[in-house]
Amino acid sequence: MFRRITYPFPSFICVILSSLALACSPEAPKEKASIPVKTEMPVFHFTQDSAQREQLTLPHAWLEKLNFSLDSLLNLWESDEAIQAIAVHYCDLNTNTRITFHPEQKFIPASLLKVPTLVGLLKLVEEKKGSLSDQVDVPFVQDPTYTAGWAENQVYTLWQNRRYKLAELLDIMIRYSDNRATLAILYYIDSKSPGFLEETESQLQASIPRTASNTEDIILVSHLSGIFNALYHANFLNSEDSEFALKLLSNSQYALGFRKVIPASVPLAHKHGIRVNQSVQASAFPIQLHETGIVYTSGKPFILSVMTKGNDIEKQRKVLQDFASLCYQIQLNQ
Repeated sequence: MFRRITYPFPSFICVILSSLALACSPEAPKEKASIPVKTEMPVFHFTQDSAQREQLTLPHAWLEKLNFSLDSLLNLWESDEAIQAIAVHYCDLNTNTRITFHPEQKFIPASLLKVPTLVGLLKLVEEKKGSLSDQVDVPFVQDPTYTAGWAENQVYTLWQNRRYKLAELLDIMIRYSDNRATLAILYYIDSKSPGFLEETESQLQASIPRTASNTEDIILVSHLSGIFNALYHANFLNSEDSEFALKLLSNSQYALGFRKVIPASVPLAHKHGIRVNQSVQASAFPIQLHETGIVYTSGKPFILSVMTKGNDIEKQRKVLQDFASLCYQIQLNQ
């Protein structure tokens, strides 16, 4: 029997530094990445409009419908033998209404760690300990090949023999979920302020155990939702950097989860993560596929985080799609 609760969202959540899972990456670019310039004003604003901070409420009947619909979909997928675990977190950003299924279920974060890495670097720059214009070397990383052919495992292939600005690396890390860019950023943060990410976690009172490995279940479905919530409300980074971070996340190239069912005209700031252990059978170490993001339904933005364990990547993609489609359609009719 699954557990379902609603509970207060923390004002912001930790920056996670524990072992970077060298997870698989989304679709390779067809041309050189277009690097967004931080000073540009976006056409679409991804953070909350400061003129619309009044807390609204949702009708009880609508909440009952949403809860029942999510409950039914969860039961449907949990009856499938290919799906071993699911956790879901929903948050309406106009009302701060939250619904969570399996809040205590833990997962391997994999490439979801790239989101707190993004936030951590921007926080470092805010504190004037670094600059996005700084140039760094990019280490070589041999990405795993055990999921070769999956869309989640396409890597950025246009590296040049030169140093890269951190602004470029942030875009490559988020847009293509690239591990080389991620490691370069982590090395930079540590060189500028050793232990900075750990200190940030301590400040937020939400540290991840330092003994955790990249094959341990250490993250809850609410962790990444908390970070997206903090970015939307600009209550951890400043407004400019929160907007910049969400704009980068809206450029994620992963298209087989939420983006598959959310209309292209609807902005989506999101990140996926996938983890597979090549040394054991899938039945013993299940595929973990997750996605978290903000769906900017017109006037009714919401956060959705879906995490899965299973042994059928196609069905796990469908889990992400089904929950995104259901929440989007219900949100439209709010």
